[in-house]
Amino acid sequence: MTPEAAAAILNVDVFASKAEVEKAFKRGARLSHPDRFAGGSPDQLKAASVEFIRIAEAKAVLLDWIAERAARAAAASQAAASQPSGWSTGQASAPSTPGWSSAEPSAGAGPSERPLSFDEYLAAREFMAWNQNPDSATATATSSRPGAEPGAREPAPIRRFRLWLAFGATLGTGAVILVAVMLVLAYVDGVGSESHSGSDIYSRVVQKQVAAEVTTASECTEGSRCWVWELTPQDDCAQATLGISLFSESKDELRSVTIFMQFTAGESIIVAVPAEADGEIYASIQQMRCSTG
Repeated sequence: MTPEAAAAILNVDVFASKAEVEKAFKRGARLSHPDRFAGGSPDQLKAASVEFIRIAEAKAVLLDWIAERAARAAAASQAAASQPSGWSTGQASAPSTPGWSSAEPSAGAGPSERPLSFDEYLAAREFMAWNQNPDSATATATSSRPGAEPGAREPAPIRRFRLWLAFGATLGTGAVILVAVMLVLAYVDGVGSESHSGSDIYSRVVQKQVAAEVTTASECTEGSRCWVWELTPQDDCAQATLGISLFSESKDELRSVTIFMQFTAGESIIVAVPAEADGEIYASIQQMRCSTG
């Protein structure tokens, strides 16, 4: 797992401090710890365990990277202090930063992940720009050009945040299912530019355990496997297009679903996607495009 992927899982900046990483981990752990689902079905416990392990792994990757960056900075400072005044080798090299795109993988970066598709690359760049204020976004964009100061490099694209919901649930009267609650916000964590008509909206997704009747989602039938989300819009989001992907147990994408929604101010919408094949194990909200109507 790369630092960028770990930051996306915890929904923090790739340069987040240790305190910010710890806070994000505790927040996610409270929501996905298997102990919260005592008495649940095996599928529910499996889903919670998978998510908790991902959160714990993301925390470990980011803490290791924070320590490595601190060690590199200390070594560079010591080398600069010991270098004689006016001495130069005539060569300059940009510092190697773990997690950035490079020809060779950095040591300790963890197992490699599949390359991003072009759509994922574009969405990741939009995600990074959305979380930056205009000044920092400009600085990041210019730092990758020739002549920029060493070390101020544009981050490599990160994967979209995915909340893996394993198997959904076998619905029946009074069944307990996992529901992902997504708030369609004009701001992401209070930072970023205002949303405009047709702009992509990415926001924090959390899990909660609720009791749901079969009639909660007409698309889900009794005895079926189904993924359910409750979407709550902000006042300036009148309609949205939702992109949902379904994956195999090995996280290979099997199919995607596009859903158009018309919101009513102050009211939530239940979105459900039933499984069409036994191989569909996970579901993930990949994209939401919100407009004012």
